[in-house]
Amino acid sequence: MTPRMLIGSLLLVLGCDSLQPSESKPAANDASASKATKDNAKKDEGDALPTETETLALDEGESKIPAVIDVPKGSSTFNDTPTTIRVDHGKAGKAFGVQIAEGNEFNTNLDEIEKGMLENKYGMTNKTIEKTDKLYRWSMTSERGDTNNKFQMLIEIDGKTWVCKDGNYGGWSEEQSKRQIEACKTLRAKS
Repeated sequence: MTPRMLIGSLLLVLGCDSLQPSESKPAANDASASKATKDNAKKDEGDALPTETETLALDEGESKIPAVIDVPKGSSTFNDTPTTIRVDHGKAGKAFGVQIAEGNEFNTNLDEIEKGMLENKYGMTNKTIEKTDKLYRWSMTSERGDTNNKFQMLIEIDGKTWVCKDGNYGGWSEEQSKRQIEACKTLRAKS
């Protein structure tokens, strides 16, 4: 294969038609690209979190959690058990999500959770970001370089320990994780 053929093949792979200078695309393609950009903006807009919050009671329906939490306006709840609830916002809960559960010997032991995360059992590179007696934050980075920020926070409500953690869907950015933690800090007894 000659160098010219090799360059021509490479240009074909990259989406170029020839070695000639590129010409401007027809207007129809510009309109299609513009429409796709607008559609993506609408999709992203639908997943954007509002800055306004609302207080949700967590003891409604099947839930037996005697608490309230301030979350992005328009969030919805889903009961896993009477003492475990998810609060999500956005398409499939991917814009915001937290889970609140009754504390037990497994989900309140932050030292054991950290030990398990740092073992790197699933091909992830795990890194502790912050650890206190009430909060453990860590990141999990896949071999592809995708990072998911996670946390587990302990909250006392009327003498009982509850756990507030990142939502089920995952793939949380640092910014999303911080917003989730801020919401968890508002978890309090229902008055």
